[in-house]
Amino acid sequence: MNTIPRISVVMSIYNEPEEWIRTAIDSILSQTMTDFEFIIINDNPTNENNFRLLQEYIYKDSRVRIIQNTENLGLTKSLNIGLREARGEFIARMDADDFAFSERFEIQFKYLQQRPEYIACSAMAYFWDGIKLKGRMYRPVSEFDMLTYLFASSPFVHPLLMMRRSSIEAYNISYNEDFRYSQDYRLAADMIKVGKIGNVDDYLLKYRVSTQQISNKFGHEQQRLTMQIRRDLINWYYAKFSFPALAQVVSIDSIKENYHNTREFCRTRQLTKQQQREFCIVMNCIRRLLYYSLIRYSWRSLWLFLKSGDYFRIPYKLRRFVIVIWKHFDANIVPRLL
Repeated sequence: MNTIPRISVVMSIYNEPEEWIRTAIDSILSQTMTDFEFIIINDNPTNENNFRLLQEYIYKDSRVRIIQNTENLGLTKSLNIGLREARGEFIARMDADDFAFSERFEIQFKYLQQRPEYIACSAMAYFWDGIKLKGRMYRPVSEFDMLTYLFASSPFVHPLLMMRRSSIEAYNISYNEDFRYSQDYRLAADMIKVGKIGNVDDYLLKYRVSTQQISNKFGHEQQRLTMQIRRDLINWYYAKFSFPALAQVVSIDSIKENYHNTREFCRTRQLTKQQQREFCIVMNCIRRLLYYSLIRYSWRSLWLFLKSGDYFRIPYKLRRFVIVIWKHFDANIVPRLL
């Protein structure tokens, strides 16, 4: 292996079953692209099984590097330790309960090498219960679709993330340690503010679904942090065009202001048809979030929605249209998004 590897793989383990950890590690060590270092952070130093297992892999493969936390720090801080230790040209994420297909690194490395302006990418994945595939996890591919998807959730499959180390160091990007959960979404939001991100249109991982996942255990806190990220993204996008920041409480005035800013910007700026279309799509994405998050629903807001004809425009689909209508009669049918 070269002194400086092409890829640094970062994975944190805590209390996952030994079989899951072995499956994840073995899938990385079996990659067709072999020029990497594998940094594994043990965030459960009192777990003797973790220590024994990791020692076994150190002796088995020289690419494995172990970092032993002196105490449980949580996933976010552990991943930042891995980022700081990484030496590779690219940094790839992996989770201790997933399975990476053997050509994953080769395909993602080639993707980023061909796109020097991109700072990160992930790919598609299959949902997996450890035995059978349970479905597909598809994510947007184009740079613009990544932006619009971000207003809802992370456009990355996080354990498939591969980042250009020079770019994240230049922009001082790391996991926000104020976010014990939703740290992947926060990271993606920070990245799109400074560079281009994309996805490989290929299925490169089996993503394990289980009751032990963070989203299942800490859903309420994760939802709160997700709402905070969405609001920050909206204010970032508004600031690009000198629009006032979103009011703390989403009201019908928030929606009217969005309409006004959209029309005025398109009227006063010389935009190509493509630029105008993309701007209107993003503003409409934001407006959809506002409709989902009104603090009070009324006949006025319902009339505004129906009068505007938003449901004829991207990103509306029949299901979203029904939800907006339904929320006017039962605001708790889906949680607020902002």
